[in-house]
Amino acid sequence: MSITQSIHRGKHLYAGRTALVCGPRSTTFAEVHAAVTRCAALFAALDGGADVRVGILSLNSDRAILSFHGAIWAGMVPNYLNIRWAAFELSQSIDDFAPSILVVDDTFLEMGRAMLERCDSVRSLVYIGEQGRAPEGTVSWVDGVAAAAPLEDRSGDPDDMAFLNYTGGTTGKSKGVIHTHRTHTNAMLTCTAEDFFIRGNCALVTPLFHISGIAVANSALMLGNTLYVEPAFDPGRFLQLVQEAKIEHALLVPTMLKMVLDHPEFDSF
Repeated sequence: MSITQSIHRGKHLYAGRTALVCGPRSTTFAEVHAAVTRCAALFAALDGGADVRVGILSLNSDRAILSFHGAIWAGMVPNYLNIRWAAFELSQSIDDFAPSILVVDDTFLEMGRAMLERCDSVRSLVYIGEQGRAPEGTVSWVDGVAAAAPLEDRSGDPDDMAFLNYTGGTTGKSKGVIHTHRTHTNAMLTCTAEDFFIRGNCALVTPLFHISGIAVANSALMLGNTLYVEPAFDPGRFLQLVQEAKIEHALLVPTMLKMVLDHPEFDSF
């Protein structure tokens, strides 16, 4: 089964239900399907070759998630790049991964421009930030998706590489870990069977470059959940979100959980 099955399924089973909430934007499952198929067309227009790679360098966002799935839909291999790396470490992973398309937000626009100059493989910067007009030298994701015609699902065989996820590199050079459609969907289904992921409102507070962030985002789409996407973790904001959005599921590492429990206003929520 391809990872894109959750995009197909969402359109047919939960079309009008809210899939993603990111700041002021909310996106239904039908709109997710439309955006993914058009994002795939945008990427294919930028590079129509074989074995195309797409790097995503941004904070957590709805557009980052849609770009990840758009690349997979187009038969390309995406990678959420580690936003905590310095320029040298980042360029090493880009040279290893060799993406021709680099997706950037406002926070990492200048870093993206540096990678365009530094890394031979990168030929296009796609801008997913919040400015009304795409900055010079970038391709507007918003305008490109709006103008594109939907692309058919080209995600390929279940045993094809679906995406790469790099190790932290704390004890040596970071290494790219291959995830096929089959291995990732099987992992998601196993976690769901064990009640690790449940139905209901979810919060994404771990970074998308970590496998936990990818798993939370992809399981929410698979289960028909509403996913509240936080750019980064803030314990006070998390407490507020849980209360206001009635969050039923979130994944926090122990350090994050301690920050929530130790927050001075914890008892107010």
